[in-house]
Amino acid sequence: MRKILFTLMLVALCIPALAQKITLKSSMPKGEAIRLSIATSDAKVKINTGDGTFKEYDVNDNLNKPAFLPLQASTDSPTIEIEGDVYALVCASMQLTEINCAEATKLMVLDCQNNKLTSLDVSNNKNLVLLYCHENQISNLNLGTLANLQLIYCFGNKLENLNLSSATKLVELGCYNNNITSLDISHCTELKKIDCKKLNLGKLDVTKNTKLVELRCEGCNLSELNLDNNPNLVQLHCKDNENLKVLNLSNKTELKDFNCNNTKIEKLDLTNCTKLKELYCSATAITELNLANQPELTNLSAGFNQLKTLDLTKNAALMEVYAGNSELTELKIDGLQNLGAIACSNNKLQNFTAKGCTNLRIIFIDHNYLTPDASSKLVESLPTPVEGGILAMFNSQDKDSGAEHNQITDDIIKQAKAKSWIITDGEETEVTSTIQTVETEANTEECRINGRNIYFANASQWTIATVAGEICAKGKGKEVNLSNLKTGLYLLTYQSNDKQKTRKIVLN
Repeated sequence: MRKILFTLMLVALCIPALAQKITLKSSMPKGEAIRLSIATSDAKVKINTGDGTFKEYDVNDNLNKPAFLPLQASTDSPTIEIEGDVYALVCASMQLTEINCAEATKLMVLDCQNNKLTSLDVSNNKNLVLLYCHENQISNLNLGTLANLQLIYCFGNKLENLNLSSATKLVELGCYNNNITSLDISHCTELKKIDCKKLNLGKLDVTKNTKLVELRCEGCNLSELNLDNNPNLVQLHCKDNENLKVLNLSNKTELKDFNCNNTKIEKLDLTNCTKLKELYCSATAITELNLANQPELTNLSAGFNQLKTLDLTKNAALMEVYAGNSELTELKIDGLQNLGAIACSNNKLQNFTAKGCTNLRIIFIDHNYLTPDASSKLVESLPTPVEGGILAMFNSQDKDSGAEHNQITDDIIKQAKAKSWIITDGEETEVTSTIQTVETEANTEECRINGRNIYFANASQWTIATVAGEICAKGKGKEVNLSNLKTGLYLLTYQSNDKQKTRKIVLN
């Protein structure tokens, strides 16, 4: 942008001074603020705010920062007229319904964003370089043959087509959120940034745009995307293209920000993407992910995949990781000193540790398969942060995710608290007591088990839970019949002499 503005200043010096007039029609009421910013060749301008009277104002000749004029509409629905050698005009958020700038031949910057325009004709503004007309209701944008145009932001309108055949110097294009179904940028060989997301394009040809640095084409209904001629890409967002299966990134040595969430991409070869800092590849068809060559990676989202293993030990810069809802049986993060948060819920992990993760403060690992021993080793591996940490590893309340298979004990809860970690259920509720430390216990006078019948010496409050902590039955009394429960291992908790006891029971 700075290079563009510097070029503008040079061009402005070469344009002969001629009287210009710009007319703005607004639906604003009388007394409403007219927020104009203007730069002219002689730093002066005449303005009629709607009552037919022109007043002269001092402005500046600074294209980088035109002078702001806090005016007021002198009538309802005013027709505002501007006379002068205008280089730059900012008339955003003024309830404008029409702009006539055909006489403004020196105009290089026009910012009319966030108005009520339904059409805009800038075909006579041959020196126009920067055009901001986004967030209007424009269905017809006439660019003519604007050979000097370097930036167009026309997103958030009702455009059905955009003719860029003459925009050979275009550097930046933002045209997303329109009704455009076909986009030809083959003549825009200087293009470095394009944001065309949420256009139902079906196809996008960027083979002629060899200088592209940023490409955002999310939700464009693309089934293919050839990026072989775009080695300079730093940012690539192609998410929400549900039919996109193949993407070649072999020459993307400058890529730092890549998002392919919600696609059908089956393989990601990131071997040469050594500068990658942010990777979002959730909800794809990948079954493996090798990140050994991404030492600068700080953010990773790779959930809702079919990954079975994920080794992140080479990614020392990692700060946040999402790897939930996959098929992971192995996830390695030991030694990641910058990692602050990781979510790996809904996988098949039986073991998980965080040794050397000194900055780790948040872990979501519920709905996995950690045994009490594995849970204890996880807690043992955690740092002891002064400000505390949150460990969400046991959630029997989330029925949508199925049964909770992680196993924790009261001793593990105490072990975590001793290290300033709070174990939560994943729903912001602290787990204070669940499966307690239990030993195999013979029948006693207090509690005797015979088959599927339990007998207490005294009337007692009792609960029966699975080893995952899900309550199956509870009540109060001296006798309990468990004939309705399935065969398996359960935990019986009951009161005895004002103390809570837990013992294992096996139902055959």
